[in-house]
Amino acid sequence: MNVAPANTCTLLCARPTGAHHRATQEPPLPLADITKCLQHINFNLSKGTQAITKIANSSTQQGFLENQSQLHEGCPKKGENLPAFSAVLKTSTVKKISEDALFKELREEKDKRQRTENQVKSLKDELKKTQLELQEKADSISQLEKELKDTLNKLEEAKLMLEKHTQEHRCSEYIWPVKFNNICKELQEEQVKRKEAEINLQKMQDMLQRMYVDIEEQFTVKKTVDWLKDQNQKLMCLTDKLQSEIDVMSGNAARKDKTIEENLRRMKQLTCLCERLRDQLILARETTAAGEEKLRMSGLRCQRLTDKFLETQLTLEGFKKCQIQNQQETTRLSELLKTVKATNGSLQVRVDEMSEIMNHQNSVISHQYETINDKEEQLKLAYENIKLQSQRLEDLERKSHSTPEDLEA
Repeated sequence: MNVAPANTCTLLCARPTGAHHRATQEPPLPLADITKCLQHINFNLSKGTQAITKIANSSTQQGFLENQSQLHEGCPKKGENLPAFSAVLKTSTVKKISEDALFKELREEKDKRQRTENQVKSLKDELKKTQLELQEKADSISQLEKELKDTLNKLEEAKLMLEKHTQEHRCSEYIWPVKFNNICKELQEEQVKRKEAEINLQKMQDMLQRMYVDIEEQFTVKKTVDWLKDQNQKLMCLTDKLQSEIDVMSGNAARKDKTIEENLRRMKQLTCLCERLRDQLILARETTAAGEEKLRMSGLRCQRLTDKFLETQLTLEGFKKCQIQNQQETTRLSELLKTVKATNGSLQVRVDEMSEIMNHQNSVISHQYETINDKEEQLKLAYENIKLQSQRLEDLERKSHSTPEDLEA
């Protein structure tokens, strides 16, 4: 496939003209016109062959050939017809065909063939581009699926964290008020006990005062003093015990006050923590909503990519149908080339015989013989070009049956 275009370009450059440069700038022919182009090429080749045949017949009918019977025996007879192709010229007698017109038609056919090859090459490039786009879309779909999985995992983690914070918040709402109420109740009970102890102490002091008044009347001063000392000692002991109990109760009350203050401070911290958790909960809900929106957009993108993938598959199916049509046209062209090869042998023999006769003709016959030789060379070049085109079409057929992995290799 890489060698054939160079040979074609060499054949086209044998007679460089302005028409060739204009043809290279024309757009490629559509794939549906390949059959028409091949038929047109066959028609032009048949026109050239019939022109050579009629020139040979007209030259053999001259009087020069009548005087040379030996040479006349090798010429075609009057009733014999040379092999013809599918088309027939409209005019019955053609004595002279313009050389420039034949070259122009041959150049046009070569240009059309070149445009057909360029179109096949462009279709292959489009196939490769389509395959690359399909690969990129498959990669993007896998990336989107991965992002979707990551988003779902993040949403699950956010839900678990939200449930955990909600549970902790509920536990803190129910546990800390109960503890605080219990501590307050204990503090109130201690305060009541302290007041009762103070009341009992006051009652004991009043009772001692009454006892002192009653006993003073009954005993003497000395005994009273001794007894008072003993009672005072007992009272001092009782007072020390009561004072120690009061100190213990005061320490317990101070510790409970500190505990209450600590609990209040913790309650404030828990309130701040609850507020932060509430803010985090709001933020988590917003993040969840954003994730759901992103998930929805990802689903839409996946749907669009799926639609594009289906459209690309339809395009590939259409391209496969075009390849099948191209294969059928290639088969037709190979059959036409076989017909050309079959008839070219006999035509070559006849042309050689006519060339020997044309050597003995006058200047007009020699001029016509040179024209015939030029036409013969052009036909050979055209046949060689057709052979090269058939080889290229066979290469295209083999490559069309190959897999996309082989094409990429």
